[in-house]
Amino acid sequence: LDKMGKGGDANKSNEQHKLVQEQQEHGEPIFEDFYFSEEPHWHLPRARAILKTHPEVGKLMGCSYSLKYKILTAFFIQLASLELLKDAPLWMTALCCYTLSGMITG
Repeated sequence: LDKMGKGGDANKSNEQHKLVQEQQEHGEPIFEDFYFSEEPHWHLPRARAILKTHPEVGKLMGCSYSLKYKILTAFFIQLASLELLKDAPLWMTALCCYTLSGMITG
């Protein structure tokens, strides 16, 4: 875990070398500098290591209490736009809803 970054690992297993050879034979992309973990939950130790070395990342985690208000606002803006476009052609309604949704969530 102390080699975090690009995902490279100098100690590759024989299975990984076989995988690279098979990829070369079949013309598939080769991931030589990528470490393939056999752990079922590889992300947990990595997340713990990141939090240990960079504790400021932990402050970014947690609930966003304003999210429910943002979602409700976006919902009511979309409902209002549908009411305003009730007599418009279907293509215009679809285009406006698509554009408006992208602007709200973006």
